[in-house]
Order: sequence, then structure tokens, then C-alpha cells
Amino acid sequence: MQAKRLTYFLAALLPLGFAGQLPIQAQQSTSSCQELSPDLVTRLTRFTQLRFRLQTTPRLEIVEKRPDCYYKVAFVVVGGDKPFRKTAYISPDRKHLSSELVDVDGDPDAAIQNDEARTKKIVAAGAQLIHGSDNAPVQLVIYADLQCPYCARFWTEVLRPYISTNDPAVAVFYRSYPLERQHPWARIASVVSKCSELQGQSYFIGLADKIYANQRTITLDNIVGFASSYLETQANFDMNQFRACLSSGQVDSAIQADITSGQQIELSAIPTIFINGARFRGAPNAQQFAAVIESAKRSSGSGVRIPSPGNTADNSHRDVEAQLNCSPHNASRRCEKQ
Repeated sequence: MQAKRLTYFLAALLPLGFAGQLPIQAQQSTSSCQELSPDLVTRLTRFTQLRFRLQTTPRLEIVEKRPDCYYKVAFVVVGGDKPFRKTAYISPDRKHLSSELVDVDGDPDAAIQNDEARTKKIVAAGAQLIHGSDNAPVQLVIYADLQCPYCARFWTEVLRPYISTNDPAVAVFYRSYPLERQHPWARIASVVSKCSELQGQSYFIGLADKIYANQRTITLDNIVGFASSYLETQANFDMNQFRACLSSGQVDSAIQADITSGQQIELSAIPTIFINGARFRGAPNAQQFAAVIESAKRSSGSGVRIPSPGNTADNSHRDVEAQLNCSPHNASRRCEKQ
């Protein structure tokens, strides 16, 4: 039987060597595969640390030993100000790394559907509902950062006005993805906002309005006081419960789950939105957003792919892993490397 061939896409992920297409080895027992030597592990983890500007050397975990001797591995940093996880495949000769293996003998449509189903599951699991019913036919999930200027623009100009229409067909979920090295108070903002939402969606929405509108005056030192000053004016809001949430770390695991889900789908920009599982990098304007929502309503449950609103990436923080320097005053509306 003729051995299958796999195409490898080297998507700028730890390129120890480059190749467009590599033949796989003949099927064999994993016991005959070349093991990962300590020297190779050291080189791979050190390279990963430098490539992604990590403060800590990542740990290499073997995820899968394939019979064809391709090993799937994960580079992991747990804890710290920026948890990290990247997966890759090591070739049998241990000279190449690839972010993806695609079997060209398989059904490409089935592969796409499988990838989309996996992404949709990861994005939806544990997402925080901030508006509507979780049974709504159109499910919108946004990954954002409360200190991100482009997230603020999308929230105030597009998403928040739409939420105000109270469209029963649309549910909105919010996932925190704070860029902590770039945005020093974003993680704390995620904590205060999630603690507020525990007492009701309207408290989260109102607090997000205030934070996004006052990004320029908020600091790491005053974010908790700023949020508290607003929330204590809200009817029926229990400040004692709120303070207990802040001091107990009650929402820390939920925030980490949001970050981990973004890493698992290799989130590369914020804001990023998913509508019924379809990803849009960047932030569509109000007209594009309305068109996509209407298309999602028509195609919901029909299996019809939602059309993309086009290239909207200029409205987002790009290359999250590179921790780019993005400013609301940037005339090009693009992110520039630090």
C-alpha cells in the first residue's frame, strides 16, 4: 500500500528548518521512533522562549506519539503574568517543526468542518453570557481586553448600540483576553468586571461602558476604586459581595479559562468575534456587523456558512504573542512593534 503523504504548513512557528512538503515515514511501532534527546528538548524550549519573548523557559510536553514517528508536542508556561501554550509537530528526523499536519488524501471539507467544530466548542465552553438567552439562534462570542483601545471602539460604536436593541435572536458572550505586558491594568479590570457580572449582566455592561469610556484616566492604582465608585451607585448592587469576590480570587479560574481557550485556538488579535462559530479577525464596523448578524439569522441551523465581512484586522490589536504597541492615536489604525 502506497504510503500517504502529508503537507506541512510552517506558519512561522519555531522554524528549525523549512519545507513545503515532506514524506512521512513508513508506518511502524512508536518504539522504533527516534526519541527526543535532552539536548534537542533544551534547544527547542530555549528557541521557543526567545521566539515568543517569554520570561520563563517553557516546559515541553509530548501530547501524542504517532505511529509514523511524528510527535505532537506542546510548549507550556503555567502561571506568571502571561501563561503560554503552543503546539507543534516534530518530524521523524527531528529537524523540522510544523504547526499543522494536513492529510491531502483526506476530505478537505470534512477537515474544515472538524476544525470549525473543535474551535466552536472551545470558544463556547465556559463563555460569560452578558446579554440575551443562551438558547438564542445567533451566538456571538467576543474576546477582548478592557484596556484595549480598539476593543473600546468596537464596544462603544458597534456592539453596545446593538445590545441596546435587545434583539432576542442574538446572545452575546464575553471572554477576557488581557494583554498584561502591554496593558498593566487589564487583568484587574477583568477581575472587577467578572465580579460585577456575578450579580447581574446589567452591572457588567454598565461597568464596561464606564471603563471603556475612561481608559485614558484609569491606572493600575485606581482601577478598583474607579469600578467601586460606579458600582456603589447602582441599585441593589451588594458591595460587600463584590469586595469578597475581589479578595477571594473567586473569578480567577474563569479568567484563566478565557485565556486558555484563546491560546488553544491560537488567538492572534483582539478584539476577535465569533458568530455561530465563524471567526472574524478584527472588528467590523456597524454596517458590516449588522449585515453579518442578519446573515447569521437567516443561516442559523441551516449549515450555511456565514460570509465574512471582509478584512477588518486594522481595527484590532494584531499579533498578540508579539505584544504589539497599539495606540488609539495611531493614525494608521495599525499596531506597531515595540
